[in-house]
Amino acid sequence: MPARIKRPRDKANVESSVNNLANNILGKMRNQTFFTLEEFNEQVRQYFDIFNTHAFQKKMGSRATLFAQERDLLTHLPKTRYEMATWKVATVQPNYHISVDGMFYSVPFQYISQKLNVKFTSSLIEIYKADTRIASHRRLQGRKGQYQTVPDHSFAR
Repeated sequence: MPARIKRPRDKANVESSVNNLANNILGKMRNQTFFTLEEFNEQVRQYFDIFNTHAFQKKMGSRATLFAQERDLLTHLPKTRYEMATWKVATVQPNYHISVDGMFYSVPFQYISQKLNVKFTSSLIEIYKADTRIASHRRLQGRKGQYQTVPDHSFAR
């Protein structure tokens, strides 16, 4: 199950599982001596397999059987890496640009003097009016004060 938003009520369950795993595996290994990391990892894998195939006390199956049932429900990770985004509200200037970190990005001239939502990551600037994206720009790098203008945004065509 995915984690719940705002006030997670599953944190104790997860921490309890981590505690059980650590006690079960590391507790059995505490008196052993390992001379290479590979030896240690192999022993951890063996105990981990035993831990996962051990039957639950209060319900049918084990961790391994539950994972086998849910494996088909898993999806692939997205091809593009997740980027943290920051949101701000910006007012469109009379020259139909908005300012983000000292750089200027154009928006369609119809939005002059309006407040728009701006989502920016390390590589992209997206400008929204309510839930509709009205402009998108690659993020400018370098000295402050640069302009990125799309010719279709101006009213002088």
